Amino acid sequence: MNSPSSELYRELRSLAKFLMKSERRGHTLTPTDLFHEAYFRLNPFLSVAQRDIGEFRGLFAVTMRRLLVEHARKRARRARMLHLLAIPADQIQTVLESQTSNGLADRLLELDLALQRLAEVYPVHAKVVELKYFGGLTVHQCADQLEIGPATVQRYWQFARAWIGREMEKIDDGKR
Repeated sequence: MNSPSSELYRELRSLAKFLMKSERRGHTLTPTDLFHEAYFRLNPFLSVAQRDIGEFRGLFAVTMRRLLVEHARKRARRARMLHLLAIPADQIQTVLESQTSNGLADRLLELDLALQRLAEVYPVHAKVVELKYFGGLTVHQCADQLEIGPATVQRYWQFARAWIGREMEKIDDGKR
């Protein structure tokens, strides 16, 4: 039988792989990079994880989301800085598209902003999104983690998806 730490390690590695599946092709972070960076940041809390693996898994998912957002911000910043460099006009669009990967980095930043706004108004709904979308938890696992019923988790999930969608439209339209 494996020790709790090796089981946790394996579970969190699979979570990193799951998160990276939704990222663009050619992403410079690999699932292993994402896992190790998050693991390194949360290493001081591993003793707590032995007692409450569910809580640590949620924290790990949030940390990986933040790492992906940080990565997207850096890519977007590099793309904006290219405007300041002396690049021939006919090559600017090609360079920007390759740097932002058809706007996926921008969409991730918009999603993060919308999720932050959701958390300000509906913190439990935002936690459901983090656990379900970024953490890969099922409705029942979210319910156990948040100590609410599965039907409530499902309602919060549906509401949060609609709310975030409207927020992202507002961001796209420049209203926010």
